[in-house]
Amino acid sequence: MNQEILDKVLAYIDALSVKFGVASKYLLDMMIKQEIIQGVLGLVGMTVLYIVTAFVFIKFIPKSFKWMLNDIEKSKKEKRFPNDWSDYPHIIIPVVLAVIVLAVAVSVCTFTLLPTSINRLVNPEYFVLKEILAAFK
Repeated sequence: MNQEILDKVLAYIDALSVKFGVASKYLLDMMIKQEIIQGVLGLVGMTVLYIVTAFVFIKFIPKSFKWMLNDIEKSKKEKRFPNDWSDYPHIIIPVVLAVIVLAVAVSVCTFTLLPTSINRLVNPEYFVLKEILAAFK
């Protein structure tokens, strides 16, 4: 590592520790704990997203389609006007949009948030150093 950058990093850490009135070692420990907390929060957020997605796919979507199918069968038995899937855009469009939004959210979070959260838990020192070096760019 370049000596000038190392000196700047150490000066930055010392300045932060003076500003907060704590020792440099305590400040680094606090920053490492914060990275661990961010990793845990990312994993908790992913878990909530997976639970919401499972709820939508297991409960909401089947009930919506069952409701529409029951209504179609009822109108056929009562010999009302012809009734088919195209008579339910107020249900089909939100269901399709929910599936698309959840699929995009789950895929984006799985490939971006999940690895970062796991890395923050496994190697928080790297992210602390990365954060400190980002202050000099």
